[in-house]
Amino acid sequence: MDYSLRSMTGFARVQAPTDAGALRLEIKSVNHRYLEVLLRQPEELRGTDSAVRARLNAAFGRGKLEVTMRLSPSDSGEVPELVLNTEVLDQVASACRALSARVPELAPADPLALLRWPGVLQDPAVDEEQVAAQVLEALDRAIAELDASRAGEGARLGAVIEDRLQQIEAQAAAVAAHLPEQNRRWREKLIERLKEVADLEPERRDQALVQFAQRADVDEELERLQMHVAEVRAALCRKGPIGRKLDFYMQELNREANTLGSKSMDAHITRCAVELKVLIEQMREQVQNIE
Repeated sequence: MDYSLRSMTGFARVQAPTDAGALRLEIKSVNHRYLEVLLRQPEELRGTDSAVRARLNAAFGRGKLEVTMRLSPSDSGEVPELVLNTEVLDQVASACRALSARVPELAPADPLALLRWPGVLQDPAVDEEQVAAQVLEALDRAIAELDASRAGEGARLGAVIEDRLQQIEAQAAAVAAHLPEQNRRWREKLIERLKEVADLEPERRDQALVQFAQRADVDEELERLQMHVAEVRAALCRKGPIGRKLDFYMQELNREANTLGSKSMDAHITRCAVELKVLIEQMREQVQNIE
């Protein structure tokens, strides 16, 4: 069956040229109760923070997203333009002349050393809006890649859950098939027991019969098991975050399995109840990772 599931686990990596340098963008996604975005950016890209968060909030419902952006010199082969800050350079040159006048024996200032002085060389002017547009374009590609990754993992989770649902149905059917035999045996035992205590007060005898009937009747538990299985399948087909709803269904399934086990009157149904609890726990572990 084709389910529209999204896991909260995924990874995406995108590289893109920008006017500020070569961008390397990575998004790592893991499971989390809510949506949490951890954003690491170089100072040059701080202006894109709110726009980046807005797009991630629109794209994903749950999960902890670790977003890392790095800038490195462009590998386009173009030689970057050197831009002198003449105001700072004049101040440094003036200081050098004053120093030479005070200490004549000093060697002349090294031009390369002057260029390395903080502020003498300044970065070429960059259009911040253009850089932001380039970053967001790369982010959209990363979001698409991450969504595909989470969808692929979601398909695997859906297959695992469907397999467990089928096994739960098989265990419920085994219980239903065995109930007539269990009830026959225990009815015979009860009749023999009542014969042994023929002098038992009618009220106490009736009470014993009622208790037997209550324990023998597990039709309601089996019906609710089938109902919850159908609800889980329906939820798996819905779009959007469904992890919390599935977690609730796991609790309901587990409650019915517990009740079934408490009503069991022979080893066969007890084994089925235990197997049901194992299958439900296996599903619950997978559900924890569904968005």
